[in-house]
Amino acid sequence: MALFGTLPAAISVRLWNLVAFKTTVSISNMPGPQYEGYEFLGHPIANASFWVPPIGTAGIFITVLSCSGRVGCSMCVDSRLMSKHQASHLIGRALDNELLALS
Repeated sequence: MALFGTLPAAISVRLWNLVAFKTTVSISNMPGPQYEGYEFLGHPIANASFWVPPIGTAGIFITVLSCSGRVGCSMCVDSRLMSKHQASHLIGRALDNELLALS
């Protein structure tokens, strides 16, 4: 993605149009507050999540956010691709496999 910001607009728009509409899954990650103590309207922030807007043909959106020493994962799935149950099982199994490979 950093590449798109360094290219001239005429090139990056054409390149973006080539790749943006040929995806099924979009994964975004973002660091959140790294220590406890943040508040919103006087209430401590215990957890957070974020969403990315739908782009092109992507029908599965996964976001990962670290917050206060924890990592959270959120998912949104187009119901025309699969049910919520199927998606959560599929993604959950994939995440479990990745975490097992790391240990």
